[in-house]
Amino acid sequence: MSTSFRLMGPVVPERVIQDAVLKYLPLDRRVAWAKRFNTGAHVVDGASEQRDFLASVNAAGGIGFVARCVEDVQQGLNAAAIEIPATSAPRLGFAQ
Repeated sequence: MSTSFRLMGPVVPERVIQDAVLKYLPLDRRVAWAKRFNTGAHVVDGASEQRDFLASVNAAGGIGFVARCVEDVQQGLNAAAIEIPATSAPRLGFAQ
């Protein structure tokens, strides 16, 4: 008997992606503040709860979207149509 073998691409750990995104966000001049909160206060459980949570963020004037890589973050910010400030003055409020 032969078993089929399927080659899979490398799996990037979630923590590596989070670190890359949190390093990217302060570099994008459209982002005034970025921080990862891991308090356990809110755990998104399932697709519908995630959709509702992101909708509430967006309704409150924030920008919420699912990102699985830095490119997803860039696309999400571009889709939000945020203008890139002309100045490169230092911004306050960054935390990593």
